Order: sequence, then structure tokens, then C-alpha cells
Amino acid sequence: MWLGLLQDIGVTFDEVWPIFRVLLDRSDTARVEEVIIQLALYGEAASPCVPLVLSLYAKGEGRLRETCLIALGQMAPNDPEVIRCLVVALNTGWWGNPLQYAAVKGLRFCGPPAEAARPFLEALLREEHLEWDDKYASQLALESIAAKPPLPAEPLRKAGADVFLGPESLAAWASIKSGILPGAEARALLIALLNKEIPDFLRVIAIERLGLLAPSERSAAEVLVRAMVSPEDGIASAADGVIGGQFVADDLAARDVFVRSLPQGSRNIRWSALHVLGRYGARNAPILPDLAVFLASCNGEVEHFIIGSALDVVRSAAGEASAIEPVLTKMLDETAAIYRGRESDEVHILRPYILLCLSENGINAKALPCILDLLAHAQDVDSIAVACRAATRLGRQAEGLVPYLLGTQGRDAGRGAFPSLGQ
Repeated sequence: MWLGLLQDIGVTFDEVWPIFRVLLDRSDTARVEEVIIQLALYGEAASPCVPLVLSLYAKGEGRLRETCLIALGQMAPNDPEVIRCLVVALNTGWWGNPLQYAAVKGLRFCGPPAEAARPFLEALLREEHLEWDDKYASQLALESIAAKPPLPAEPLRKAGADVFLGPESLAAWASIKSGILPGAEARALLIALLNKEIPDFLRVIAIERLGLLAPSERSAAEVLVRAMVSPEDGIASAADGVIGGQFVADDLAARDVFVRSLPQGSRNIRWSALHVLGRYGARNAPILPDLAVFLASCNGEVEHFIIGSALDVVRSAAGEASAIEPVLTKMLDETAAIYRGRESDEVHILRPYILLCLSENGINAKALPCILDLLAHAQDVDSIAVACRAATRLGRQAEGLVPYLLGTQGRDAGRGAFPSLGQ
């Protein structure tokens, strides 16, 4: 929606408020919710509209009230009236109701001035039947409100991972946030915690904090890959975010963990693992045999972008061609297992991309049928260009293709689809 673009292009709150004020008066409920969400992104700069949002909260119902509560915490985290409103909502209705959850999310922004909410948040964490995401939000709000000073390094080292499960947990999390321990020690502490049986909400928080520490070692890779197969979407999503976004391609032992996850991994694990492997670049040369085994095992049920990502890793490795060439050559055959049951548009993307990869990794005359097919029939410039490139790599072995190469001149071809493949 265009409303979300205003802040991105530098429009200030003072400039946008007159427009949003009219929209709040004249729009339907869904549009009003959207306007409030966008106003909240301005944070405390949007505090002049707090009275109106409080009024909308008082008169509204359902999701509109929830949106108002979260926005109020962002707009006026120190306003006594806002805090009172959030605390009252926190203690209204049954445990875990949507309004309560919204109040918890609003309180995350308030810090120590919302001390009155602390007993309720602590009670939420003790509630056995509450969903993990309610407890997750409550823990974050509690950390903000309690504002515990960090636990010193020595007591933290002595207590170990159990400190996050005891009365000093808030101070321990504050230590991780403030960098009391060197990065490697802090990572080791969180990995030890993740290797324990802990509540789901704590597991998500530990994974996210581990991500902020830029994990790189084998032990971090192991706990993250293990978390990716969790039946709880929140845990799997947090691990996916760290692997795909913050994992540092450094430790070669960690690289091997990701390689081993490919054969039996889920789609998400494969996607995330290949994303990290791509960062190792030329250091992937030793794992080309493993990638060859993985690619040889792929059939028509393996998503084309997973195969494309694996090919990207092969291309970045620039290793010994003999490790991968036989597999790639077999994959050019239209009857190969990877094409069985696959949509034709995916086939038309995969074959040229495999040929491109092969042309960089020891192409031979066995690729001629595929090159000829693309030169004669391809309808997109990417496929034609790949076929021409592959033909030049074959040199005199491709002499018979000269008429077909000349025939590509002036052909009316569309855009290719390579940008949508792989990473």
C-alpha cells in the first residue's frame, strides 16, 4: 500500500499527519488500522496523535483495538495514560486473549515506567497453557521493564547456561545484550542453552540472540539445523532467519554440517544451507563430490530453486571439474529424473542453467545434443546465449553447430528467467 512508502521516501510525521488525520476520520476500519500502523512507525514523533488513538481504542472493537494498543506503546512509551491503558488491557479477560497479547507487545516499548505491568507479565510466563508466542512477547516486555543491570562476567561463567532458567535470567540476558562476555564465550553459552530441554519461547529468543552474535562454528550450525526441523514454526523460522541472514561463512567444520544436511533436509533446511554454502565461494571446492551426490539424487519433486541454488554453489566453488561434470552431463538429458513430473517452464529454466554450470566445469561433447536443441528451439535470449557460450567452449568439437549459431542472428527472443533461479 502507498501509505507504507511515505516514511521510506523521507516524509516526516509533520508532513504526513494532516493527510492521515483525514484518513482516520473518513476511512473504513481496515484503512484506519493501516493508518495507525504507519503512524506508529514514526515512534515518539507521532505522540501528538495519541489522544485520537486512545479515543479510537475506547470506541473500537476487535483487531482495531489491538492495533491501537501496540501503536500506543510505540508512540508514547512514557505516557502515564498510555501505560495505564496497556496495564488494564493486560489484566482483562482470559489468559492469552488477543487484546492481552497486543498489550504485551505494546509494553515492550515502555521500559521501567511500566513497572506496574511486571507482576502480570511474570504470571503470564508461569502460565502452563499459554502459547509460546504469548510468552515470547511477555519475556521481551519483561526484559524492557525490569531493565536489570548485566550480570558480571565471572558469575555468568560460573553459572553457565542454567543461569537463563533461574532468578538471574533477566540479568543474564542483559549481559548477552551488552557484550559482557567476548563473542565466542557468549555464543558457547547460548549454544549450551539450546542443547538443553527448554521452553519454546526461550529457544526462539536464544536463537535470535545467537544470530546477533554472528555465529560461525560447527556447534552453532548443528543447533540451528536441528531447530529447523522443529514442528513449532516459530523455532524453525528463527533458525532459518539466522542461517540465511547472519551465519558467517567462516568455520569449515560448520560448512560440513550444512553439506550433510542436504540429502535428508526439508526444503527450508536445504534452501538455508545452500544460502550459507554460497558464501564460502572457492572454499567449497572440496565439497564438490558431496554436491554431485546431492544433485544426482534430485528428482522432479525437488524444487527448481533448490537445484538452482546448488548449481550456484558449484559455480562459486570453481573446483576440479571431474567431481561434478558426469552428473551435470546426465542432467542435460530431457529424460533425466529431475524433469519427471516437472512443469515445462521449470524445465526450460533448469536445462540451460545446468548447461551454463557445465560450461564452467569441464564441458565435453556429450553436451552437444542439448546445445543443438537450445540453438534450434530456445525462445529466450538467456538460453540462446548459454548455448552459444557452451559451443565456443567445445571448440572444434562444435563445428557442426555453425549453421545453427548463425541461425540465432536476428531471432525474435524474449527475456530469460535466470534471475528467478537459485539465490
